[in-house]
Amino acid sequence: MKNLSDLVKARIPQMQAWRRDLHHFAESGWLEFRTATLVAEELHRLGYQLKLGREVIDADSRMGLPSAEVLAQQEARALEQGALPQWISHFSGGFCGVVATLETGRPGPVMGFRVDMDALDQNESRDADHFPNREGFASCNAGM
Repeated sequence: MKNLSDLVKARIPQMQAWRRDLHHFAESGWLEFRTATLVAEELHRLGYQLKLGREVIDADSRMGLPSAEVLAQQEARALEQGALPQWISHFSGGFCGVVATLETGRPGPVMGFRVDMDALDQNESRDADHFPNREGFASCNAGM
């Protein structure tokens, strides 16, 4: 059996590809439609039980929510950029949350991870020497 280090090393190329893809298609808060669909798909594929969208986000607790018009425009943009249609309805209206549970059936400690999916709303450098530009994964979305 491989040790943990070998297992992680074997997955580095896929993790790097995901990281660069998410950077290239950066999304603002409450607008992470594409990202949320990809995260949901991968966690579902791995056998996690999912709670999505309104199941995990309280509508009245959201701050800085964009207008309904912007939400609709950004959901359409996400679909054009590869959001997975089979998941998108869970996140409509800016409910881009995913909670995943893996039940192993074994006793032991419980671990939790919290991950933000939104990008910072600032223009990325367009300098030729900027690593994402040089490597071809700079954000294609304005203001990211």
